[in-house]
Amino acid sequence: MAGQSAPEVVRLRHNGVALEVAVVRSSARHASYALQVLEGGEAIVRVPLRTPKRDVQTFVESKAAWLAAALERVAARPPVEEPGDMDGAIIPIWGVDHTIKVLLAIGRPRPKVTVDDTKLAVMVGIMDAPGRVIARWLAAQAVPRLRALVDQWSPAVGVSPGAVLVREQKTRWGSCAHDGSIRFNWRLALLDPWVVEGVVVHELCHLLEANHGPAFWEHVVRAQPDHMARRKRLREIEKAGLPNLL
Repeated sequence: MAGQSAPEVVRLRHNGVALEVAVVRSSARHASYALQVLEGGEAIVRVPLRTPKRDVQTFVESKAAWLAAALERVAARPPVEEPGDMDGAIIPIWGVDHTIKVLLAIGRPRPKVTVDDTKLAVMVGIMDAPGRVIARWLAAQAVPRLRALVDQWSPAVGVSPGAVLVREQKTRWGSCAHDGSIRFNWRLALLDPWVVEGVVVHELCHLLEANHGPAFWEHVVRAQPDHMARRKRLREIEKAGLPNLL
């Protein structure tokens, strides 16, 4: 909002680690200096209203060792299980159903996804959206898998594609560029590999024919005789809908 001043912050370094402390000024009559680390991992210093900035800086710097230790203790606390909209949900990943367990970590953790058999644990901070964290993880996991499928099916189609990219695509499972690169939708990770192979072959054949004319379908069926069955299954999945992670 125009005219609104930025929050006052003290910045310092301790043993090579950057620390940041929010300044809270109090007009209370008996206000005094107080340094505090909140449960969420935020550090604040409370000072009397008219305390000079240099005095605030000096006070915080004098408590740097205590502050660093307190922040480290908060960050080291184990995650706390936090039920949410996605907790307990089941999503298919490459044809295998996985149950989601959402863990809320104290402090400001880096979001993390781990898999144990058919359990998918996603550790997030209070400001993170579990679905988006999982989507980013799926996109990263999809890259090497889709590259391997492209390498596997390229000889059958008779093409040598360029780069294989994984992107957010709202309405397409894949697309080809003039430079021979192929872009795939990260949501392919939510499909059965048999169906995904159909999408891969479809896009590879577009490197031979840009349209969906008879020649294109001849290339598709030649490379993958059961392609139409795979395509039919894909249409059934589209009609039923995929899990909405975003």
